[in-house]
Amino acid sequence: MPVTRPEASSAEDAPQRLEGHAAFAEALPALMADARRRLRVLSFDLDPRLYGGAGVYKHCKDFLLLSRHSRLQILLHDTRRASQGHRLVDLGRRLSSFVEFRVLPEIEDAQVSDWVIIDESHLLTRQRPEALESRLWMNAPQRARQFGRDFDDLWTQSEPALEFRTIGLG
Repeated sequence: MPVTRPEASSAEDAPQRLEGHAAFAEALPALMADARRRLRVLSFDLDPRLYGGAGVYKHCKDFLLLSRHSRLQILLHDTRRASQGHRLVDLGRRLSSFVEFRVLPEIEDAQVSDWVIIDESHLLTRQRPEALESRLWMNAPQRARQFGRDFDDLWTQSEPALEFRTIGLG
């Protein structure tokens, strides 16, 4: 299924361009701190350089404990890297009522961008896992809603990431 990319609207500011993995990783915690109800992450493999920092963990945890309605949805292509001891996976296991991990099916034209969508208002994107440039839109509800709809479509095509679930014994 082709993913639509809305053109910048005149009502929304142009994105802030971020260069390098460090800039993406630095922007992410501040962006997550604004989350109030729904945080959606599309990532190739939940790269620990970007998503494994203490700030990301803290803001995700704070967000999830903010309200019983808080939801964190993480959609991945490849779970191998995240399966090897990732802070967000550990957080998801501890707060499993609020966090869900899913895996995209293998598709020839697979969506391999990174998207972080905050409450249908803020958006952070990176075109490819190896890309050094990313874009940040603050207060861009039209763009964030469109990416949110695309995310939801991908979510319905995906399967639960069973390897991230905690198995209760007893």
